[in-house]
Amino acid sequence: MASVWFETKNGGAPVKLAGNLSPKAAAAGFDDFVKRYLAEKPTRKAVPYHRLEALLFDSKGALFGLVWVELMSPPSAPEPGQPKREITT
Repeated sequence: MASVWFETKNGGAPVKLAGNLSPKAAAAGFDDFVKRYLAEKPTRKAVPYHRLEALLFDSKGALFGLVWVELMSPPSAPEPGQPKREITT
């Protein structure tokens, strides 16, 4: 399953915006995030790095962050509502 991630230039931990998505849904979520980022202030810019990665720049032209799609995202934690498996030996 695919995930959409966002990270700021401040070096904080990446934030998962959406997970457990099909590749098509993840691409749509990526596009939506970039459009909303640009719509907030018309002077912002997004520079595509690859089809599913974009560098985000603020109104002053300084790098703000990065948004990307991880197509084969391993689960970092169980999604809400998922059953938990206990390991017994």
